[in-house]
Amino acid sequence: MHKNMQGHGSGISPLAIRRELDQISRFSPNLLIRQLLEEAVIHQKSHQEVLPCQPSLRKFHGAVLFVDISGFTQLSQKLDVDNLRKFINAYFKKLIDIVHKYSGEIVKFAGDAMYIIWQTPAPPTGTNS
Repeated sequence: MHKNMQGHGSGISPLAIRRELDQISRFSPNLLIRQLLEEAVIHQKSHQEVLPCQPSLRKFHGAVLFVDISGFTQLSQKLDVDNLRKFINAYFKKLIDIVHKYSGEIVKFAGDAMYIIWQTPAPPTGTNS
């Protein structure tokens, strides 16, 4: 982690944060990477020297999908490790391809489960949502 990212009230330059994001982008949801890049651009345009490194909250409209394999514990007890690995890799590959095809964001893997989100446009004002 970049040395300026540690400590309270510290910041990081936009160029340094882009390098950091390149390194973590394989392991982080695209939604988070886009948010951090947007913040870097905003701070760069405002001619601030450093980005504040503080927790933040961003609300958005979207859909959430939690998927897991029903009966996975029983399946894992019946298959040997190599066949179980092949099965779960094939399963995840199919799911990942579908998620990416429909512009979803895989937020987390947890064992045999996936947590997926899709950002959606905000509903028109004045409607029940």
